[in-house]
Formats: sequence, structure tokens, C-alpha cells
Amino acid sequence: MSNQSRKILQQAADLIGTTLNQFIIQSALDKAQ
Repeated sequence: MSNQSRKILQQAADLIGTTLNQFIIQSALDKAQ
């Protein structure tokens, strides 16, 4: 795997991880209210 594709995959994984975290936090906040 080339460095370029690895970098792109890493960025995509970070993006997905951040989105998932925000979704989970939002769900937790909604339940807490």
C-alpha cells in the first residue's frame, strides 16, 4: 500500500471516528434530558 493511500485511509478513519463520537455523545445527551 502506498503512503498516499494510507494517509487518505487514516484521514477517513479519523473523520468517521469523530462523527461516531459526536453521534454517541449527542445520543447520551438526549437520553440524559
